[in-house]
Amino acid sequence: MQLHNLKCGESAMITDITVEGELLERFHSFGLSKNRTLSVIERSLGGATIVINLGSSSVIMRQEEAKYIEVQKVGV
Repeated sequence: MQLHNLKCGESAMITDITVEGELLERFHSFGLSKNRTLSVIERSLGGATIVINLGSSSVIMRQEEAKYIEVQKVGV
């Protein structure tokens, strides 16, 4: 499942990041990496952006970027 498919309040662990280059470096600078747990806090009204929680920090990303992050739900 891809990150953009998670609903608000759901948590998941990153299983893969399927992009390379600058976008991968950007994800890593946010603290996004394989085996990291995150949760979706909220989405913009139109669904164009997603706010995710990564422990002590929050990250806002475009839905198009979230499609490159494979996740597995946790706490189901």
